[in-house]
Amino acid sequence: MGTPLGPLLADIFMGKLEKFQLNYQIHKLKQYNRYIDDIFAIATTKTNVEAPFNAVNQAHLSSKFTLEVETASSLHFLNVFLSCRPDGSV
Repeated sequence: MGTPLGPLLADIFMGKLEKFQLNYQIHKLKQYNRYIDDIFAIATTKTNVEAPFNAVNQAHLSSKFTLEVETASSLHFLNVFLSCRPDGSV
């Protein structure tokens, strides 16, 4: 994000991808949130996490995302350490 318009343009770009190309994959997830171009998603154990990840990366030539899966019931997202409680809450 090198320019002041970078976050706004990334938000518009991702919004269009979500609405027109990724809508089906997003609705299969248990939880989906996005901050500019960072995506936080929770999938059920039945969901193949590779499918939505591949869909995002194949939606447009300039989109390139990485996948980070939780380890030991914890995950880093946007400089925040998230951990899953025994009751399933974050």
